[in-house]
Amino acid sequence: MTAEATTVDVHLIAVGQTDVGLERKNNEDAFIIDEGCGFFAVCDGMGGHASGELASRLATETMASFIESDIRQPDFRWPFHAPETASIEAQILDNAVKLANRTVFDAARGNPRHKGMGTTVVGLLASGNKIACVHVGDSRLYRLRDGALEQLTEDHSLLNHYKRTRDLTEEQERNFKGKNVIIRAVGLKDSVQPELAEIELIAGDILLLCTDGLTDLVSDELVQEQM
Repeated sequence: MTAEATTVDVHLIAVGQTDVGLERKNNEDAFIIDEGCGFFAVCDGMGGHASGELASRLATETMASFIESDIRQPDFRWPFHAPETASIEAQILDNAVKLANRTVFDAARGNPRHKGMGTTVVGLLASGNKIACVHVGDSRLYRLRDGALEQLTEDHSLLNHYKRTRDLTEEQERNFKGKNVIIRAVGLKDSVQPELAEIELIAGDILLLCTDGLTDLVSDELVQEQM
């Protein structure tokens, strides 16, 4: 997604692609591009019996449906509490993810085949040159600005949890057995705590939303080169 921004407005051009890869029969990733609402999201599902595919689809569809509803009307009733200090766009994303969590959780609870299914999510909602961001799990948001790539989200992973609570050497981090284990996801529990952020775009910024299907295989240096 590229952006040409002024101080009052931003023009977004968005593209998306997903691939099942070489190891799986089902594509458990899903994405949505809604330029009319300025909403963009990527989900990476998990669970057997095609549950991951279902979870990511339910999440993207639920979020999009909520964001396309009359949420900006004065009499609109929010389904969930959102941080009062956050922008309206961040509050919308917060509620959208919480609603998606309830949808996925209820679907899993109603069918034993889908027990334990869930999905990551990273999403954006644009307003002028300001972007609200939400993420749960290890799907990421990157920004390329002036030739420098920066990761704007931090994975909700077991590794990062350990790094916050104790010091790890480079070797310990490299050999950490739970490196790909996530500790937060949409749909695994009856509630979820999305992580919110707000950023400001300038002319020439490029944003990348992606799953670990990219970042586990491709280095940040190569991602930067291709962007």
